[in-house]
Amino acid sequence: MRHAPTLLRLMLVAVLAAALAGLNVLIAPQAHAADVLVTPSAETTPVPSSSDAADDTAIWIHPTDPSQSMVIGTDKLSTGGVGVYDLSGRQLHFYPHGSMNNVDLRYNFPLGSARIALVGVTERNVESTGVRFYKVNVADRSLTEVGRISTPGRPRGFAMYHSPVSGKYYAFVHDFNTNVVTQFELDGSNGSVRGTAVRSFDNGDSSEGISADDELQRVYVSEEKVGLWRYGAEPGHGSTRTLVDRTVATGGRIVENVKNSAIYYGRQGTGYLIVSSQGGSNFLIYNRGDNAFVGSFKIVDGGGVDGVNGQDGIDVTNFPLGPSYPAGLFTSQDHNNTNAGNGNSGNQNHKLVSWQRIADAFSPRLLVDTTFDPRQIGAEGGGGDPGPGTTTSPSLRSGADVVAATTDGELWNYPANGHGGFQARQKIGVGWSGLAKGFVTDWNSDGTLDVVAQWKDGRLSFYAGRPTGGFQAARAIGAGWGSYHITIGHWRKTDRHPGILAYDAAGTLWYYGNSTGSSLSPRIKTGTGWGGLYLTMTDFNQDGAQDVLAKRSDGRLVLYRSTGTGSLISEVRPTVGTGWSSINSITNVAGFTAGGTGLITRLTDGRLAHYPFSNGSWAARTIVGSGWSPYNIFR
Repeated sequence: MRHAPTLLRLMLVAVLAAALAGLNVLIAPQAHAADVLVTPSAETTPVPSSSDAADDTAIWIHPTDPSQSMVIGTDKLSTGGVGVYDLSGRQLHFYPHGSMNNVDLRYNFPLGSARIALVGVTERNVESTGVRFYKVNVADRSLTEVGRISTPGRPRGFAMYHSPVSGKYYAFVHDFNTNVVTQFELDGSNGSVRGTAVRSFDNGDSSEGISADDELQRVYVSEEKVGLWRYGAEPGHGSTRTLVDRTVATGGRIVENVKNSAIYYGRQGTGYLIVSSQGGSNFLIYNRGDNAFVGSFKIVDGGGVDGVNGQDGIDVTNFPLGPSYPAGLFTSQDHNNTNAGNGNSGNQNHKLVSWQRIADAFSPRLLVDTTFDPRQIGAEGGGGDPGPGTTTSPSLRSGADVVAATTDGELWNYPANGHGGFQARQKIGVGWSGLAKGFVTDWNSDGTLDVVAQWKDGRLSFYAGRPTGGFQAARAIGAGWGSYHITIGHWRKTDRHPGILAYDAAGTLWYYGNSTGSSLSPRIKTGTGWGGLYLTMTDFNQDGAQDVLAKRSDGRLVLYRSTGTGSLISEVRPTVGTGWSSINSITNVAGFTAGGTGLITRLTDGRLAHYPFSNGSWAARTIVGSGWSPYNIFR
């Protein structure tokens, strides 16, 4: 939004320029390199309102088909609302909810018993001011209202934040009348989104753009005539701030007004902070970590789409969105939507630009990192960062690796060295504190190990491993599994994918096939009287058919041999071990020692022991670790 300069404002800028001389500014003024020029890939349908109407955008990533992702944009006039556009710019839906200003979204927000993609938009209608929230309906990419926060004054800037510390969701809302930013803790437990103010700070003069870094715990707030400020994003971080860069009028690089910013996520804190310079009709790029200046670019006419000038809001994602945007997408509002040959001129709109085009235009080329998955932020077992050193190999490299979750929800892999020990552990996830049991298996049989998670609330989820590291977004397998004891493997020789053998609260044993590599087939009753047993599926006698080792309450380990066709051999069950009462975790491993098979077990004193076996006979056990009592070891 634009405001005419006044004498008072000019005097204030002069005063601020003098005051800023004593502040900690990250980058000293320097000669400005020319803007890099890029062309847009597409543009949206113009907004309904004429004049200065379009304002901000947010990119939503489809959970299963990223090519069906969408851009959500706002029209801030009284005749406006919220528009939803596909990746070609075609309008899918428009919600005429009046003066809607800034928009942001987060994934996995707990609304009642569901996890949703939550969209928030500041509204400043005559009859209502505050933030209106919507959930994304995946089936038709529509929005449904799910709550609001009422605020006094004139809400303008807005950003959402997910805390990696507490797991809570927050909204930052700027009041144009006071220039105070208020942080609200969001709660959807009753099925409607509500907000409780937990913090506020004065950002000085006229402000609008806000963005939050969910990993580095930062929130960036623009002060339009002064520069871009960085604050801590946690409720207890107070009002301490650092000036990232100034406006040109105060000795910096950004041509006022300083508008919205956006975060390009890369692994391990890499990536970029991108800032919209309305007066310069360009975009400035800073390193995400230390906020060092990188360069700037402009969007110019090309390919039948006009360029961008005098823009407001922006957004960016690193995630590949199908064949049109395989390296991610950048979006920007455009103040003057002129005719470049495609018929979309007229009222203001939003432009879409391939991140690949932007990255390739710079020398040296900008980072292109498609491994970070924003949809995993806030997910149980999530966290968008796939972890260090994961560009060429999966996070789980061997069936001999031991995976374990800590009490605070961190997920670690302990890679086997093939000689009866471990290499240095690697952190591969966060957010696993709600886990009941975890299982490592190649669930979709694509050659990369995956994770199946049984959560304390009874949900069963599948995380497909990526060959280059990390995991895809969680896919639901089922619900109501809280009372089941599970073991996973290739129970039937003819099955392409592993399945689940599990008994329920009544002790009935069921087999759930996995015919598609992603979901469960109708269950098959396999036996009764299994209650209280600790089951591990493994080919103990190595005849090509998976067996079941059952640890009994008296400490005996009993072998249930299978036919390989989905049933058990009728015979007297042999006892293959005694004294197993001192063991409380059992994991089937292959290759922990070269060419060997066996079990990794945890003793009640926290020691980790390896029990190798061959053709139904045990070799001597070895102690391979200690201090494992607090860990939830995957099976």
